[in-house]
Amino acid sequence: MIILGNKYKNATLESVRYSYGGDMLGSYTSVELRLADDGKATLVTESKSYHAARMVTTTYEVPAEELENVKAMMLEYGQYAGSKRPRSKIQVMDGGTDRLTFDFTDGSDFSLSTDLNLTGKQTEGFWAIRDYLYSLAKDKTPVSTEIEERRLQVSLDGYTEIFNIRDGVTDEDLAMLGGEHEVTSYSDNEKIFYPERKLDVSGLDPAGPGGAGVLAYYEPWGDVVIFYGDFQPAPGLYELGSLDHVYSSTIDLLKGMEGTYSFYVYTE
Repeated sequence: MIILGNKYKNATLESVRYSYGGDMLGSYTSVELRLADDGKATLVTESKSYHAARMVTTTYEVPAEELENVKAMMLEYGQYAGSKRPRSKIQVMDGGTDRLTFDFTDGSDFSLSTDLNLTGKQTEGFWAIRDYLYSLAKDKTPVSTEIEERRLQVSLDGYTEIFNIRDGVTDEDLAMLGGEHEVTSYSDNEKIFYPERKLDVSGLDPAGPGGAGVLAYYEPWGDVVIFYGDFQPAPGLYELGSLDHVYSSTIDLLKGMEGTYSFYVYTE
């Protein structure tokens, strides 16, 4: 086993990041402690959950000495970095991978993850450092919080219409709303199409009363609804999103939808 004390004892730790999960799980979380350009330290947390799939990024200010504290913990536990593999294994949890990544100002770096074999001492250090990073945000006031918007776009007669998607729509369901769909008319105020399977409504809010530009889902029939006129609440009708702006020309474009359309999912 390679002990890091010899290599990193005099090096400056620039950042350390813990991350867990990924798109396959529909959820992701991470916390990163890093030096800012002004020499101060920031703690940045990111989270994306299955039922509120927007990425929420929160930034805190913390003392720069916290990076030295983490480095001291890392050296204490003799973390693994090299080609030799120690003896025991951390079990991968729920199909995701927990990972600690260390970066130094001299350009060197290494990572520890739950798919590597680690000694018992290193396993203890892995979780201790992770818990320490999360503890730094406790009871602190965030400097900033950013939310990544999720959108569904469709082109109508050369015009681009963009629906802002609600938090309760899962990543998996949003991805399924993308692609080609056959849009048909129903009643005198809506267009509908059918996704390949029913959506998860557990995180959705009821839709209505509302008007043109609302994107909804009617759970009893399993169809997605694009309203181009006023509508009232109905049992099983849930809101998926809505257009930013609705003009008279927008209503005409929605009213004219008939046939196959390509829908695109993106974030910003």
